[in-house]
Amino acid sequence: MADASSHASPDGVSKSDDANAPSPGSRQKDGDAVYPNPISELAKKDGYKFEDGRYRNKDGDPQSVVTKDYMVDWGSWNGFRRYHDACHVCHGPNALGSTFAPSLADSLKTMDYETFLTTVSSGKQESRGGTEFVMPSFGEDKNIMCYIDDIYTYIKARSLDILPPGRPNGREDISPEAKKAADDCTG
Repeated sequence: MADASSHASPDGVSKSDDANAPSPGSRQKDGDAVYPNPISELAKKDGYKFEDGRYRNKDGDPQSVVTKDYMVDWGSWNGFRRYHDACHVCHGPNALGSTFAPSLADSLKTMDYETFLTTVSSGKQESRGGTEFVMPSFGEDKNIMCYIDDIYTYIKARSLDILPPGRPNGREDISPEAKKAADDCTG
């Protein structure tokens, strides 16, 4: 089995050389041999903690973990799904923008997690060149706010060019913690 060496991007988002990705803390089985989960091992190596079903940095911000073969952690996978369910209508496929909403892949190159969270939950309005741009508030929408960390990790991975356009090649399984967090939030 390949070594799970990593390539960290400027903000510490990891990219691993190993494409196998079972659930966090689990082990990959191959016949009688048992191997560590490369995504969770890589996340530990980079100092990420696994909390409430997501990888988080020392500040508690959600983090994406991506292998060389573009397999992702559960949060980034779910973020891809949720983004393309709710956000791409305005912000375009793959977070690349559209004629009436900006590229979030570009925005997250400089926007921090707290600003992203505030903008999505509270909305934003600005006037540029005589045109009013309005981002509606999604603070009461459980289909977005219950998965906001996942949406963030997907867009952040796109902004750092560690995840190409299109569907990721695979994902780790959902952890019991992520399932519980989603169930608790959505009721």
